[in-house]
Amino acid sequence: MLNEYLNGTTINNNSLDAWFKNATDEDFYTQSGGTNGTAVDSNSDVIGYSASGKGWFAKHIEWNEGTSDATEVKPTFIPVAYPNAKATHPLGMNDKRWMAGTYVDSAGVMHGFIAKPNF
Repeated sequence: MLNEYLNGTTINNNSLDAWFKNATDEDFYTQSGGTNGTAVDSNSDVIGYSASGKGWFAKHIEWNEGTSDATEVKPTFIPVAYPNAKATHPLGMNDKRWMAGTYVDSAGVMHGFIAKPNF
């Protein structure tokens, strides 16, 4: 069965906010400097990156969803960083949490990566 999860980025009060939608429920989340939501899998795991180039992963962000947003548990953002990179941008993810994206090395050159996280 295809899930109904959607994920993306919006501008809210001059800040980038990632959003997640599950059926009629829509949530917005941000980190300092703005947040880009880039992918979601069928387990409600999401990935993205901040405006400063720091990649992140949030596991099962809707599993603790209450009946209202007031009781909702906020997601925990786990850092995603390519080793020795100045910036990491996870852009896609499958249901086994393998990620594809880009990173910027110490010389400022952008590269692509495919990686299986260790979390």
